[in-house]
Amino acid sequence: MEERLKELRQVMKKKVFNQLEFTDQLKNSIHTEIRKQVESDEYVYLSVLQLLVQEKTGVVLITYLRSRGIKRFEENEGLLYSLLHRLEVNGLLVSKWEENEAKLYSLTDKGQKILRKAEKKYAVKQSYLKEILEV
Repeated sequence: MEERLKELRQVMKKKVFNQLEFTDQLKNSIHTEIRKQVESDEYVYLSVLQLLVQEKTGVVLITYLRSRGIKRFEENEGLLYSLLHRLEVNGLLVSKWEENEAKLYSLTDKGQKILRKAEKKYAVKQSYLKEILEV
């Protein structure tokens, strides 16, 4: 796969983009916009799973997600609880109530296995994206 991407990049340089010129300012703005799209669904799920390796409440989880730049749940926290419920139904999370009526979430063994696979896949994907962006 990596070799095919390199070949595609070379062909595109020769045929597709040979008449286009990008200023450094334009390149930087394009790279900035791509980085802003970090909040993809895949990244959000991966972040939630990573953060729930240790037990957390939904409120604490939102704080940590915000620190990672994920602002999707700020206006509508219910979206996070829907996502957590979906992950729990699929067997990736387990929840329990504390005495002070706070619900705690953590990964199951299945969730940890999925997390490891997702981290490997995401790392490979990021390396391909980085290689493509390095013009």
